[in-house]
Amino acid sequence: MSLGLQIGLGVGIPLLLIVIFLIIVLKRRKKDQHPLQVRAEEMMVMITQRIHTLNKRIQRSDIEITELLLAQEREDPSITKIEIALDKIPNKIESLKAEIEESIADIKDLKEYREEIKLLIRAKGEKNWEKIEELLDFAREKMQYRFT
Repeated sequence: MSLGLQIGLGVGIPLLLIVIFLIIVLKRRKKDQHPLQVRAEEMMVMITQRIHTLNKRIQRSDIEITELLLAQEREDPSITKIEIALDKIPNKIESLKAEIEESIADIKDLKEYREEIKLLIRAKGEKNWEKIEELLDFAREKMQYRFT
């Protein structure tokens, strides 16, 4: 055998065995997770997605407010994407501002839920699974009714 082949086999085979061992260990570790921990991680992902959705909604409302203010300043409602009379622009701006404030409050609430779930899951020692389950159910109810 050539020297290159010997070196390749000497390095390649042990490296392959290490990779196979790591794959087996990681799969076993993944299976050992508590079902509530998996559910909590999924809930944190859902909360993060909802936060991003609310941020996009805030950005759209902010753009609409800017367009409405520009239309009001120039007294030309054709600037906006929506058909609106000049006298209704202040009301629309106020409703969009209220919507932005509600979205900001919702984002703060969602971040608090996410942080509380994260703290409970990453706690050292014995975990209080009942408290985690109650928090997950509470967060799911809030997301269903409030953030749709």
